[in-house]
Amino acid sequence: YLLLDFGGRSAKAEAARQALIAANWNHNQAIQDLLRDVPKAYYTYVGDLSKVTASETNLREARTTLAATEERKSTGVGTIVDVLQAKANKASVEVELVSNKGAAKIAKGSLATTVGWPANTPFKLANAPQKIPLNKLGSNVDDLITDAKRNRAAIASSKASVKQKEAELLEARTLPFPKVTGGGNTTWERMRRNDSIAYYGTFNVEIPIFKGFEMRNSIREARASLAAARAQLKLEEEQIIQEVWNAYNNFKTASEQLSASNTLLRSSKESYDASLARYRKGAADIVELLNSQTLLASARSQVIDSKMGLYISYAELIHAVGSQMDERFAPQVTIEEEDLGNENN
Repeated sequence: YLLLDFGGRSAKAEAARQALIAANWNHNQAIQDLLRDVPKAYYTYVGDLSKVTASETNLREARTTLAATEERKSTGVGTIVDVLQAKANKASVEVELVSNKGAAKIAKGSLATTVGWPANTPFKLANAPQKIPLNKLGSNVDDLITDAKRNRAAIASSKASVKQKEAELLEARTLPFPKVTGGGNTTWERMRRNDSIAYYGTFNVEIPIFKGFEMRNSIREARASLAAARAQLKLEEEQIIQEVWNAYNNFKTASEQLSASNTLLRSSKESYDASLARYRKGAADIVELLNSQTLLASARSQVIDSKMGLYISYAELIHAVGSQMDERFAPQVTIEEEDLGNENN
């Protein structure tokens, strides 16, 4: 039995305990990463579905434009060139619709995989994203950084690793010191007429003299490992500060982009309606009409991209801070036994 080793045994036990703590924090960090990955995949899928709907709206408008050119041609005030350009525009929108439907299917498979299902699992979205309360997230990025230092599991894991290396250094420093051990046993032997009992005990002192500089190099190695762990902790803190900073500014930028894209969409819709009316009256040419329609389609896409960018950046910000997403904005999906058939529902 080890009686005395000047703290080596307790240091070894502490190192093992801190290693377990670090492993547990790494597990928590993996959970935090998943809580970010699922919303990102969810909002990407929602965005792709919205683009499918937008493309269908664009297609209806392209058909309206084509009908207007054919009507003008039938009355003798339009040309076949206008009709051909409108048909080409309609075909381009149809290609975009097919592409968006394919992207939505891929995004659905990615979401299923992120949740932990096979990519071909049928499921439906249980709710649609709601408006994020931008004014409740706070405007002080320094407070968010402070929260991240307190909440992020990666920092806690690095701190535990530093304590583990400190304990390992303490253990290495005890190697040159003596170790006191004790031992003993007892034996019992039964003879015909009497029993024999014997006791045996030892008390040993081990004094290391020379091990080829192994003990000194073990201390050097432990010091270097501790310095590396401290540097990793500092690097982890700097990276998390950068993550919070980037996520915060991306979130604010996405919020402003959404506001601007909504304004652009309203203006583009008014411009298209006016151009269509002017074309039907012969006051505008086909180029003006197609340009306004293209701008309107682009504005719809920008609104969708900005909205999904806002939700994704929100998920990134929550992850960077190490908080939990508000349940009102957390994705919810419901698995089904049979496919829905219509991806837009």
